[in-house]
Amino acid sequence: MTVAPEMLAVVAGMAAVTYLLRAVPLLLLARTPAHPGPFAEYLRLAAPATLIALAAVGVALSQPAGGGPPELTLGIEATAVLGASAIVAVRRNLLAGIGVAVAITAAARLSGVG
Repeated sequence: MTVAPEMLAVVAGMAAVTYLLRAVPLLLLARTPAHPGPFAEYLRLAAPATLIALAAVGVALSQPAGGGPPELTLGIEATAVLGASAIVAVRRNLLAGIGVAVAITAAARLSGVG
């Protein structure tokens, strides 16, 4: 199995962004008093926001068969991401959001819709 250099660059970029999203707030928290306030909220919501952003791009854009720029396509996967986003926003529970996305996608595929 070979891995395209572009994919390695994407993985490295994602790792760097993820690291920065986690490390910078922690470094800022180390210099603040004991009341974390907005920094703690940021840290708690950084992972769900990053996952939702990656999922949204992954399901809303598709590469045309003949090449060219990516196209916007909204299928059942986009509905699942919207459902997951709503659950995470309301319940503040990433696991519940992922469960909703899986359930929506599975139900649609089993029914032949997606």
